[in-house]
Amino acid sequence: MRALAVSIAIGLVAAPAAAQTLRPTLDAAMRDAQIRDLQSMADRQAVAQHNELIMLEAQMRTQAALSQVQAQSYRPILPSPPLTGAPPQIDTGRMAQIPDDRLEASNAAVQAVVRSRR
Repeated sequence: MRALAVSIAIGLVAAPAAAQTLRPTLDAAMRDAQIRDLQSMADRQAVAQHNELIMLEAQMRTQAALSQVQAQSYRPILPSPPLTGAPPQIDTGRMAQIPDDRLEASNAAVQAVVRSRR
């Protein structure tokens, strides 16, 4: 009986001590889990920010390309010539003169070469 009383007394004294040794272990495990969660969340945020940065850079390149296309397709509005007076006379004497028969022969030669390549 005495042994039973001693073992109960030891059990009552040891129970809080056992609980105290488990408590720091559980607290450390919870802190580790929280740290892992925070790191995981920070990693996801970094990936999201990186993806957003890439998307914004792509949008900037697209806008720059569109601006270049618009700048290249711009045609200035030219003023119309004045409608007063007679139209200008062009001196055709200084232009090359090709007789019709030579022009016709040249055209026939070109057409023959084109037909032979087909």
